[in-house]
Amino acid sequence: VKVPKDFNRLDVTFKTDEEKELEYFQFGGAELLYWEDCKDNEWFIPKQFDNLKEELLGNKLCTVSIEQWDDLYASASSISESKKATEYLSYDALGDDANYEPLIEKYGIYEYTPIKLNHICSILLWCNFYQLQQQLLSTYRPNVDESMDDFKLRHGQFANWARYLREACQVFGKKITEQDTFYYSINSDKVDFGKSLAVTYTVPTAMTRSLFVAQSYFQFDNDPKDKVGMIRTDG
Repeated sequence: VKVPKDFNRLDVTFKTDEEKELEYFQFGGAELLYWEDCKDNEWFIPKQFDNLKEELLGNKLCTVSIEQWDDLYASASSISESKKATEYLSYDALGDDANYEPLIEKYGIYEYTPIKLNHICSILLWCNFYQLQQQLLSTYRPNVDESMDDFKLRHGQFANWARYLREACQVFGKKITEQDTFYYSINSDKVDFGKSLAVTYTVPTAMTRSLFVAQSYFQFDNDPKDKVGMIRTDG
């Protein structure tokens, strides 16, 4: 399967945990952190802008116009004010017996809160602005010869957005049931077919319910020199 060269896909590493006798794909590298209680962690990323709007209009990597932002904000506001927002309540996936107090202290979001406007904006940005999405993904890994401080500064250009995407999943996300099926493409020259696959994520990942959409990210070619990929199903 040929990976189109105009697509900047996720880094994927096939790893082996000998202690657990587990082989798995890892998407991304270290888990980056954005919250005040993580300031002393080596992977804490300070934000470069006060809020999401300033970040998307003023970052040094890839911006949106004020008109694009206004349209995005209007769409997100419409969703926020609709019944749809109440389908995504904070910590709902954890169940009624969960201890919410540490999560409330960490995220500053109380239990049973409908998904917030900034989180909706972040999801719409991820889904509808492909160049911006790819630019964000490129900041999750250091460039060649880039210092750790410079890497953190570069990712910090999108620290608000990256934080809200994490919270959209970890705070407002839902559990996948047996009836749910999602597809996503893996492009890598290290894919080892025929093995039992597990996955871990430290970066945002785009999935779809449509197998046709997932397949559209590939061009098929018999050239063995080309990178290979696969379609994975989660559910």
